[in-house]
Amino acid sequence: MKSRFMKLNVLKSMQRRRKSLSLGESSSSTIAYDYLVVGVGAQSQTFGIKGVEEYGCFFKEVWNPQEIRKKLMDSIESATLKNCYKSE
Repeated sequence: MKSRFMKLNVLKSMQRRRKSLSLGESSSSTIAYDYLVVGVGAQSQTFGIKGVEEYGCFFKEVWNPQEIRKKLMDSIESATLKNCYKSE
């Protein structure tokens, strides 16, 4: 079985019945396939803002929202404990 890897930046459409992909680069760019594996990915952008990588939270992986929730809950708990000690 011959296989081929292609990295595409723009996918215009995918016709599953015809087993073909149309690329957004030009109207004549069509790729036929027998089996298709699609992997999507992304890179987080910081737009040159200082501190974003160290202190920002990105939604790239499945566990990222869980990490954000944990940080938020820890902050709320910490603030609550500080307020409890002030009132005593």
